[in-house]
Amino acid sequence: MSLLLSDDELEGWANVLERRFIAAAQSEEEYAAGARTAHRNALKWMTNNSKIKGGFLWVCDALNLEPDAVRRAMREKAVDKLEQLRSLL
Repeated sequence: MSLLLSDDELEGWANVLERRFIAAAQSEEEYAAGARTAHRNALKWMTNNSKIKGGFLWVCDALNLEPDAVRRAMREKAVDKLEQLRSLL
C-alpha cells in the first residue's frame, strides 16, 4: 500500500514513528521519568502567556481557540482523572 503524502506529512509521520520507537525501547522507569518531564513541560507551555510563534497563545490564535477555555478544559480533565484515581483507592 502506498499513500500519497506531502514531504511535510512524511516528515511528521517519521517523527511519530521515531518517538514511538524510542518510547518502546525504554524501560518502564525511563518512560515514566520522560512522561513526568513531558507533563511538566506541557503545563509550563500552557501557562506561559508569551505570544511567540509556537507558544500556547500563538497556537490558540492560529486555531481560533480561546486560551482560557482550553486551559479550563484541561483543568476539568485533570480533576476528572484525579477523581477516577481516588475512586480506585
